[in-house]
Amino acid sequence: MSRPIDAYALIEKARFEARGMEEPFRSSFAVTVAWLVEKMPTIEPERKVGKWIDYSDDGYVECPFCGSATNCDDNINELHYCFSCGAKMEGWI
Repeated sequence: MSRPIDAYALIEKARFEARGMEEPFRSSFAVTVAWLVEKMPTIEPERKVGKWIDYSDDGYVECPFCGSATNCDDNINELHYCFSCGAKMEGWI
């Protein structure tokens, strides 16, 4: 199973840990870690999937996950993602 990490934090941590190493190991260690991190593939984070909640006739719909209200102006079929939390929306309730 994949575990998302902050790649830039990993590179900084490698540089910090390399401070205690002697040359030429210090430079090559930090450069190698940075190179490996840059070569690693990125992953798509798991995304919540739900349906917009349509409470009223005023054009607003609500995200079932974060509760953010969005004015759809009769274009609900174009709202595929919540602007606040990024959840994927497949229609409405």
